[in-house]
Amino acid sequence: MIKPNRKSYDLIVSLGGNCSAASQIKFRGLRTCSLALDWVAMFGEKPLLYLPDGLRTRFRDFCKYENMQEFDEPRMEHGRLTYKFKDTATGFHFWHHFFAPLADREAFDRARLVLDRRLKRFYDKVAGSKNVLFVLSTPFSYDPHLAEGVVSALRDVFPDTTSELVLIQFAAPSHELVDLCDGALHAETFTRAINVVYDNSLTSTEWAWMDGLSLSGSARPPSNFLRRCITRWKYKLWKKLGKSLLKDGVAQDRMTFCQIERGVLFAEPHLDMPGRKS
Repeated sequence: MIKPNRKSYDLIVSLGGNCSAASQIKFRGLRTCSLALDWVAMFGEKPLLYLPDGLRTRFRDFCKYENMQEFDEPRMEHGRLTYKFKDTATGFHFWHHFFAPLADREAFDRARLVLDRRLKRFYDKVAGSKNVLFVLSTPFSYDPHLAEGVVSALRDVFPDTTSELVLIQFAAPSHELVDLCDGALHAETFTRAINVVYDNSLTSTEWAWMDGLSLSGSARPPSNFLRRCITRWKYKLWKKLGKSLLKDGVAQDRMTFCQIERGVLFAEPHLDMPGRKS
């Protein structure tokens, strides 16, 4: 199991890959605000290879209109149609960000402003923190050495911040655990295919390493004690009931809308999933 260097951090940040990291951080009351990469997805190594340059250039080529490609059918999410876009320049997928077709440039620009605010917040929050834990979760496996460039970029861009990166890889050929970059990069692989319902619930044992983490001092969210008590109660309840509620992608009569095996995406795009706030 992953063992971060610290028990308490000023900030815990998802670098995306899929929704699991941001969801698991949020479930534990460790997510203080919305940041740019929380809900963006990766289905190959291209976004990972882009990240070092993206971090150094403040994501200059990220989510440009001319690089966007609409794919698949829109689906209902939190009561409104959500459109799936792919950034052909960086390889990132956007499944929860856009609520009009790509042809509607005005709607795209409005949604893009939300991402711009989250990007600025990302740089401001990380630069103002002494110790930050970054988490990147992917539905495919890759050589963890590829992420050494991400750690290097974080150190260059935020020289006054101690950055630590955790990689969680699903659909890997074997279970492995490795530490790199002088202990600043932790990577763990899992052989099971990703299951969105299971991975976004507290019963997912692959995220149990996060249970003992906390936020330091003023970094804590409002009403953090109460929130953590509620989260802990939910965690214990799901631990007790989870085995009967979550089987083969079925949770309380809801099928997974997405299953990924060996990096190949199988999607059922018409399932309603919970929405997220900007």
